[in-house]
Amino acid sequence: MKSNEQEILATIFDVDLHKDPACVACERELSYYIDNELAGENVAALFPEVHAHLQTCASCAELHQDMLMLIEMERTGTLLEPEGTPEIDLSFLKKTTTKQKLWQKVEMAGQEIMQLASQIPIILQGAQARFGQLALPLPPPQMATVPTTRAEGDQAVHQLLDIPSEESDLAFQLELGYASEDGVTVGVSLHDRNTQDSLRGVRTTLRDERKRIIASELSDNEGHVNFVELPAGEYIIEVKYQGVIRRLPISIES
Repeated sequence: MKSNEQEILATIFDVDLHKDPACVACERELSYYIDNELAGENVAALFPEVHAHLQTCASCAELHQDMLMLIEMERTGTLLEPEGTPEIDLSFLKKTTTKQKLWQKVEMAGQEIMQLASQIPIILQGAQARFGQLALPLPPPQMATVPTTRAEGDQAVHQLLDIPSEESDLAFQLELGYASEDGVTVGVSLHDRNTQDSLRGVRTTLRDERKRIIASELSDNEGHVNFVELPAGEYIIEVKYQGVIRRLPISIES
């Protein structure tokens, strides 16, 4: 690790980078030393290096005595308590509008993650699948005829749900496909929000509720990915585009 990074971390965690290694080793073992000392054990034999260091290091010896004093004060009930609990101003955590919190942004290992705040419910009813009650600002689902190239069988009217996002050029749709006893086909269509061009080769991943990968595909020439016969359960659809990962939590209920 670079020296400037070490200095930053040391400042954050209140660590003295220039402390004598013998003092560091002593402090690491001091709580065990004191526990055994108070239990009447022969600490000189159990912790010879710590015992010897305390005889020569005034700083560590003072720390040892301070810890013993605090333990004794706690035992006798003479440890001072604060007069009152300080009040912490958490007003900055007030909820924003639904539109503002639709995407929750966090920084993680240099990768921007944007997660939909509300879960998208999908209801299975026999051979039909539909979106459940959607939270604002998700728009009402659309009805559209799905080409036979996306699934086997004749054309059918499926529900499409536009996922709003104003943070980037990526726009996408969820499509509820063919349902059966084994589950429902959930499609993802990706396109450029400005030009409406389909986005080919975009990594789209399906995870279970424990974030384990179930499937991971690249979008086809039409910007489409299908996840076939998903049974009831909770899932996360991840779309990675231009260094940003977008996560859509969905819940399939039968």
